[in-house]
Amino acid sequence: MPEIKAIETRYSGCRFHSRLEARWAVFFDSLGLVWDYEPEGYYCGEKYEAPSFDNSMLFLECVNCGEIKIEFSEGNYFVCDNCNSRASNETPRLLRAVQKARSARFEHGESG
Repeated sequence: MPEIKAIETRYSGCRFHSRLEARWAVFFDSLGLVWDYEPEGYYCGEKYEAPSFDNSMLFLECVNCGEIKIEFSEGNYFVCDNCNSRASNETPRLLRAVQKARSARFEHGESG
């Protein structure tokens, strides 16, 4: 099977290794969240690894106050920390952010 090569993509002043990574940045931007691309890395043997974003996040929005909640570990996901109301991962705001990220169009990638 041939190797599928990622398309380097520029968005918001960053050069991402792939369009998928750039789409995550669009998603974060549409929610008004601050993000940092490849903030730190580590050596795994001889190879340097730099995670793009934390991929273990669950995004929720409080249906009462609109607070965006990001969960990184197990816990009471569906209760807002701000007002103790119900939080959901299917609010119109989150669904619009997903749609915006999916429909984002970028110029052809750069190489080198």
